[in-house]
Amino acid sequence: MKFEDVPVRPVMRYTLCECGGRLLQVEYAPVLLSFPAQYLHQCALCGRQKSLRGVSPTLVYEVA
Repeated sequence: MKFEDVPVRPVMRYTLCECGGRLLQVEYAPVLLSFPAQYLHQCALCGRQKSLRGVSPTLVYEVA
């Protein structure tokens, strides 16, 4: 088996609010213990709060 190095770059992925702003996870907020868990997020523009089943922002890697 042959392995090749693939150049990648780290990218931050954000979930967007209805107003178009980025939803950021609220630090020290309680986590709803459902399945899967829900995390409280707040919009950076309008301040609206929303519970998401994942964490935003997420670090992902894309092929450069």
